[in-house]
Amino acid sequence: MCVDSCSSYRVEIFSSGLVKYLKGYYGPDSGEYYISLNKVKKLNELLEKYDFFGICKKDPTRFGLDGFEYRIKIILENGSSREIVHSEVEDIYPDTLLELENEIEKLIDVKCRILGGELY
Repeated sequence: MCVDSCSSYRVEIFSSGLVKYLKGYYGPDSGEYYISLNKVKKLNELLEKYDFFGICKKDPTRFGLDGFEYRIKIILENGSSREIVHSEVEDIYPDTLLELENEIEKLIDVKCRILGGELY
């Protein structure tokens, strides 16, 4: 666990394959790179496979208070969007949400390209 030194960054993925990452607190410098259109297609398939737009809280009355905050926001070309904010500690959403996030990170090589780490 890190306190006041956790890396944060924002990643935007466009239908053209452009991936922009924007510096957050203690994060990497901002930059951009491209992924293949095949990976963009796979990203769309992942959103369908994990039913991103249909994922619901396990208990709608619960909300997260502690732990690192994760956000995943998807904006489609037609303008529809959804954002989910969840915590590492709180068990509010199904495990499929974390699985989807991990699949996206692997697909766009985020650990390797942005954080300079090893792939999973």
